[in-house]
Amino acid sequence: MSIDNTMITLIARAHRWQQLLLQGVYASIEELADAEAINPSYVSRVMRLPCLAPEITEAILESQQPARLTAKELLALFLLDWVGQRAHFEPG
Repeated sequence: MSIDNTMITLIARAHRWQQLLLQGVYASIEELADAEAINPSYVSRVMRLPCLAPEITEAILESQQPARLTAKELLALFLLDWVGQRAHFEPG
C-alpha cells in the first residue's frame, strides 16, 4: 500500500492542535478554528484522531492500514474505545 499523505497530515495536524489547546495557546476549538481559518466542525472531527488506538495510528504512519480506511472514513464518527476502533477499522 502506498503512503496516504492526507491521513498522515490529518494525524499530525490533530496532534499539533491538541498541543496548542493543552498549552493554552487557544482557549477553545472555536478559537483555534478561527485562527486556522477552518470550520470548527472540521476541527472537532480532526481532534478525535489523537484518540486513535496506537496500533491504528502506527499502521497509518507505516502505510499498513486496511485499504478501505480512507481519510473520509477516519474523520467519520468512530468509537473512542480502542477495542471498538480495532473492530471497526480492521481489514474485512
